[in-house]
Amino acid sequence: MSYNPVAPDLAIEILSPGNTAKEIATKIVNYMAAGTVLWLVDLETETIDVWIPGQFMKRPQIGDILDGGDVLPGFTLPVAELFA
Repeated sequence: MSYNPVAPDLAIEILSPGNTAKEIATKIVNYMAAGTVLWLVDLETETIDVWIPGQFMKRPQIGDILDGGDVLPGFTLPVAELFA
């Protein structure tokens, strides 16, 4: 299997029950090192963690609006719609 060596601007990861904390931490570190914005979605807890390189992780709540920031200008989505 080969991988694209070019890092994406945005990655959206959906957690699965089999993911370990170590796997998730490794993904976060790798995406941040590559300069990739990461949306980490947990369907079980209905949370989305937004990781932006050089910033603290943000967790928008139900009722908040998720926005695309610099990588998806103009994109908005109510967090509640992700889990409806």
